[in-house]
Amino acid sequence: MNETNKALDSEILIDEITLKKEQVAEIDKAIEEIKAQAELAKAIVDLRNDEKYIKVIENAYFKSEGERISKCLLDPTPLKRDQIENMMEMMSAIRILKTFLLHREHDGSNSEERIQELNDYRTQVLSN
Repeated sequence: MNETNKALDSEILIDEITLKKEQVAEIDKAIEEIKAQAELAKAIVDLRNDEKYIKVIENAYFKSEGERISKCLLDPTPLKRDQIENMMEMMSAIRILKTFLLHREHDGSNSEERIQELNDYRTQVLSN
């Protein structure tokens, strides 16, 4: 009976160690993902400060192209259905890019805090 209890205790200990390793691996993976998000956010911030980005994307694409498409849609001249759909897709593309940049930048904005929380959790998992 004593041998059986020792074997069960050993199995439980191995299961606990395996579970901790899996938890730590998941935490490490999450930390790496957050670091990648932070790198992308920094690249977006750097990009937004670049004169060429401002000229091409902000001014020419977001602003001027958006205004041009809006004017075409609001102009009282008759438009075919496919022309309207095309213009709506173009406006949607502008919105999608703006949204993507905004969200990726936001994802990286609190990365240091999230990494610290995960590191604290990792320490807690390892200490139990």
